[in-house]
Amino acid sequence: MHKFIDASNDEEVRFLQLWFSPNEKKLTPSYEDISCDVEQLENNLLPVISHTAYEGVAGIHQDLTLYLQLDGNKKQKDLHLYY
Repeated sequence: MHKFIDASNDEEVRFLQLWFSPNEKKLTPSYEDISCDVEQLENNLLPVISHTAYEGVAGIHQDLTLYLQLDGNKKQKDLHLYY
């Protein structure tokens, strides 16, 4: 069981946790934190996970790239996930 606690009383935290099966066996499990600039996410597709890791993009042992987009045209903002 996982439990995540927001340590701030002033700022809202949004946390997205994804699990993928690796394309190789017997790899050491790993974990990466990345932060996304909300302004850059609005109406743009930004890579956040990729088999080719670089600054601001988490690496993964899988043949995929995962993109995020924030739909800034609505009152309620929707987060879209593409792969």
